[in-house]
Amino acid sequence: MPLLKNRTVRLFSAAAMMTCLGTVSAPSHASDPCETVLCLAGMAMGAGMASECSSAVSDYFSIVKFKHGRPSLSRTAKARESFLDGCAGADSDTLELVNSSFGRVLSL
Repeated sequence: MPLLKNRTVRLFSAAAMMTCLGTVSAPSHASDPCETVLCLAGMAMGAGMASECSSAVSDYFSIVKFKHGRPSLSRTAKARESFLDGCAGADSDTLELVNSSFGRVLSL
């Protein structure tokens, strides 16, 4: 009987540890194209940048493509557009507004 009890305790402990490891969340600044669209659309319409949007805006402006060692504005705009296309719920007019406003801007 003690052998069965020890085994049960070990199995329970292992299951509890795996559950705890499985609940570790990703960093709050993980790239979310929908959050980025929402924040940048508000900014493009003149609402300013909310404090909650700093990581989403940073994600967008961290996308910079280079050609011959220099930033390529056209390639950067295309890469940013591809990132925003990851938000399936955004309509094309909003995506166009955001990318036409900020796609070729290197930083705010």
